[in-house]
Amino acid sequence: MNMGGRFSFRRVALLLRSDAECVCPALLKVTLGAGFFLFLYFMATYGYDGSGIISVTTDAAMRWKGSVSKGCLVMAMVFGPSFIYAGMARPDARLAFMMRPASAAEKFVGRLLLSTVGVSALVLLAVAVADLLHLGFSLAAGTSDGLRSVMASLARETAGSVSDIFRPAPHDWPAALAHGLNAVAGLLFFQSLYLLCPLLLARGGFVVATFSAVVCRAVFVALRHCLPDTVSQSACDFMWMALGLLLAVANYAVAYRSFRRMQLVNGKWFNI
Repeated sequence: MNMGGRFSFRRVALLLRSDAECVCPALLKVTLGAGFFLFLYFMATYGYDGSGIISVTTDAAMRWKGSVSKGCLVMAMVFGPSFIYAGMARPDARLAFMMRPASAAEKFVGRLLLSTVGVSALVLLAVAVADLLHLGFSLAAGTSDGLRSVMASLARETAGSVSDIFRPAPHDWPAALAHGLNAVAGLLFFQSLYLLCPLLLARGGFVVATFSAVVCRAVFVALRHCLPDTVSQSACDFMWMALGLLLAVANYAVAYRSFRRMQLVNGKWFNI
């Protein structure tokens, strides 16, 4: 059911709550399991002090745990849009979704927020679960360098990565800005691929998006080497930023049009 009139964030919030009630119970179980396995992965850095196993909490070990958590969060932001069709595999589920009192734009925004912000929040919850288990193990078994939190390491690593992207060379703010915006544009472009392919393709959307991302990255690298040496790195960054943003906007536009054309019974290979 399509609603005319002005875009309403209230209806988007109602859609988010409804989708969360349907999807979150199953995802919470997966999140708790992922948190436990992440904790086991953290324990790969355990130590032995002669009396038993202890938790290694040196600066290097905590930086590694924070980097692993940051990598999981980045993957959630990039791969999250591929879950935009979550819970709508069956025709009856699609019918119920199509009959909701909201416009196509509100449904699209709600689903996009759920598959990006929602999935990222679940990853943070998994890291928090792993951190609690890590702290419990550290209290029970002892530590090498005191009790330390993985979430705190994640916050430091994330802040450090953001500041490194935008940190300028001496008197070179344009270069730092270009490098930072290029990284953001690249993230948005790859995220748009993982949104577009699962919306278009009924089968293998994630695989096609991954293959497309690898090909696009290879093409960008090849084009960079084809440019003359006289072209500065800042100019290259601004050029790739503009190209990445243009392609990302195009992918989002095509994805929205594909979402609007969603059918009750989709084709064998395509969702339109």
